[in-house]
Amino acid sequence: MKAFCIIGLAGLAISATVMLALIPVYLPNYGVSANNEYSDEQYITYNLPDSILLSNGSLADTQLKNFETAMQENLANDGKTRGSLISVKNGTAFTTSSKRKRRAQVIGVSSEGQSTISTTRHCKLTYIIKLPRSDLLKVRRLQLLQYIKQTVLTNLTLSGFDLDRSKTLSGANVSLAYPNDEYAFNQANAPITLQLSSPILDVTNYTLFSGNTIAPIVNTTSTNANITINNGFPPGHTFLTLIALDIYGLPLFYSFSLYFGSISMSIKVLYENNTVVSDAFVQINVTDFTRVSQSAKTDANGIALFTNVPPTTISVFAYTSDNQIGLAGIQPKSGELVVTLIPFHGSSKRRRRSTDEGTPFDIYTNNVQALQTKSATFLSLPDAAQIYVEYQFITAEVPGGYFGTQYNDYFSITIRSNTSTYRTVTQSMNSLGLGAFDYASGATNIYKLTMPVGHKPESIQIDIAVSNVADGLYQSRLKVHRYGSDGCGKCENNCIKCKSDPMCSSSCANPPMKSCDFYLSCMERKAPCGLGGYANNYGNVYCTKFVQNLNRFSVEGQTWIYNTMNCLQKALVLPLKNCVKSCSVLQSVAFSSHPSCYVNNGVCELPALDYISLFPVVGPGLLSKAGIIQALLTAPQCIPSMNIRITAAFLAVPDFKTRLALLILRKWLLSLLN
Repeated sequence: MKAFCIIGLAGLAISATVMLALIPVYLPNYGVSANNEYSDEQYITYNLPDSILLSNGSLADTQLKNFETAMQENLANDGKTRGSLISVKNGTAFTTSSKRKRRAQVIGVSSEGQSTISTTRHCKLTYIIKLPRSDLLKVRRLQLLQYIKQTVLTNLTLSGFDLDRSKTLSGANVSLAYPNDEYAFNQANAPITLQLSSPILDVTNYTLFSGNTIAPIVNTTSTNANITINNGFPPGHTFLTLIALDIYGLPLFYSFSLYFGSISMSIKVLYENNTVVSDAFVQINVTDFTRVSQSAKTDANGIALFTNVPPTTISVFAYTSDNQIGLAGIQPKSGELVVTLIPFHGSSKRRRRSTDEGTPFDIYTNNVQALQTKSATFLSLPDAAQIYVEYQFITAEVPGGYFGTQYNDYFSITIRSNTSTYRTVTQSMNSLGLGAFDYASGATNIYKLTMPVGHKPESIQIDIAVSNVADGLYQSRLKVHRYGSDGCGKCENNCIKCKSDPMCSSSCANPPMKSCDFYLSCMERKAPCGLGGYANNYGNVYCTKFVQNLNRFSVEGQTWIYNTMNCLQKALVLPLKNCVKSCSVLQSVAFSSHPSCYVNNGVCELPALDYISLFPVVGPGLLSKAGIIQALLTAPQCIPSMNIRITAAFLAVPDFKTRLALLILRKWLLSLLN
């Protein structure tokens, strides 16, 4: 790494000197030669204070290259500086005595993970400009130099240099390089790359953890722009966390919930008469987190192919243009799965206007693994706005002690209309969360699925399905308590009249502990905001990440997770009951609840190793948007007490990578107090 220094805002000086030994860099596109067509060199010199220097006082070669490229492209394509030549002279760092009685201590992490202390430093960086003789007028030269100065500062920002030292988190974003994705089936045992939006990773100060414990990953390679996990991960679910520093000494906290698989399977779709179905849409989802999916269309032989399927419970949903559906819930294996479509029959029977409630019905797994299905039909009311189904899942797997295992029994409910509109929900025992069940009976609370309809009567069909998974033991049941239509298209906050209102369900009005289902079953159904809304993009995602990785946390950490989850959900109950439908308002309400829910439930008192998983799960998005950093600062003695425990853990932990993560956390927390 060459010792270059970053440009700052202080100490601008302009002087003229000749440097025969320095060969200027030509600007592209204009072909101007370095002869007497140019005036003497003009110097722009920056004297930089320590506050804006890099943590190690130097600049990476890759960063310098990015800056020079952007700088030259900008100048070459701008008429004001056409024909100018620019070169960068190495800066020389030097130290000066501090005027303060106590020197500021800058905590850094060396390759051995030790703290270092630096004195106050200053640095000079000189840019040498050669101007065409056509611009010899002094006023013109000064104007050009001032313009170039501003261009330099602009291009520093464009090249990934962050001059705002008041930030507490790195300005670089970290993402998964193609083809890996949090919402896809990823290939097992293949290299995985994390890429930075700006090439500013400190390659000596990063650590990765994976699995159900905080086990460091050791077989990695890195550059300033990316980190590659060379061996990838075996089939199954992996939670990957990154704790690192960028070259400015600012932390990177990121986490990725990933499903890996090696199973290749085909799904064959048949009509009721056993003829093949071509061009049917088929989607398979991980039931524990249904956004993780893969989809395909059936070919002329009725077959859709799927690859990298993970070894966890998956749901299958097939749909055709003539409004037929196919369902399955299985533990995947290589080979062919046959799915038979359920036709749409509809109904011409109209329910009585006085109640508009269908007869309750249910379905059992019947001691077999094969999917069990049942349907009901009716005609919606002329002035209806919503179709609703109230349902309950009961499974003997929970009192039998098999929650969290592969015996992850599955159910599905679909509402269809003769207009080809449909709504479907797929769940499994594990995806609902243990808190969703009464442990003694294995029964959930009553949930609702709704679908909007037009004011003219529509023929409606409700299809329910339930399946044992992995074996035929410990039976499950899906019960529909009531269904029908009502005229509550607008929020009326009337649970007697508006049976379709999800907030009238006890599980929505009073969210149970240890469950993330509130976000999709209550919030998203009451106020649909799509995949970019808070329910889908924040609430359910982060809640699921915490629940899926409980084993990484201490007993105190797990208690904090459950209490905080429930606190965040309950903060949304009142605005949803009061018919707040604005996505931005609901997101604002949700974010504003994070600081108090975190702090009031004891985030400041957790064991030190819990923070290694907690802050990457929360990530830079919530740390900044939800005001959590400010909450840590305002809670009395929160950060000092956290640092005491982190320091004690650092002394007790023998593993270098874990010690490094603790040092990065300590450095970041101390920076918040400055």
